[in-house]
Amino acid sequence: MNMKKRITLLASFLLLLATNLLHAQDASKLLSDYFKNFKSHRNVEVSFVLQDLSNNQKAEEETVKLYIEKESYKYITESQHTLSDGKVIWTYLPEEQEVMVSNTTEDDLNPYLVFTEMEKESSARLKGTNSRGDNLVQLLDSEGNPTGIVLEFNKKGELRGLEITDDQGSMRININEIKYDQDWPKGFFTFDEKAYPGVEIIDMR
Repeated sequence: MNMKKRITLLASFLLLLATNLLHAQDASKLLSDYFKNFKSHRNVEVSFVLQDLSNNQKAEEETVKLYIEKESYKYITESQHTLSDGKVIWTYLPEEQEVMVSNTTEDDLNPYLVFTEMEKESSARLKGTNSRGDNLVQLLDSEGNPTGIVLEFNKKGELRGLEITDDQGSMRININEIKYDQDWPKGFFTFDEKAYPGVEIIDMR
């Protein structure tokens, strides 16, 4: 699984956001309730820290801002800004002062579409608690086998973190803040070339 896919999958799981649902003893129902809650909101904004735990010597950290409204999304880190209005994708690299432009395809890892697909195929089971008392929910695949993804919910039923492990190592997310139903300006999910004078446009459409 490449880095882009791993990050997108991790970010997609941040959409499982709700409160006061942990009374449910059935983890699959809990997961279903979270999917339902997400759909009740117009959009979501999440601030989190992404940790790459693959390097045993030191975890690499990156602060991330994620904005999602249906098929439009914006994923912001220090080194890369990825925006899409559902039709076009802009990938802006601040250090290189260039932006790559491409059309969306069926193979793109749009967080909302990944989320929708997971809703159809995923189930879960309670795995226990961590040292903070958070409930650990193990995600299962369509055949009921455990995946490498574990979500952490606090006693209020809020998603506080998650971890994914695969054959390339482990990555973790620690959530800082979640906001719902924000009023974003027109063009929020498109790249405004006028705001970045001198940027090189690489149009791959």
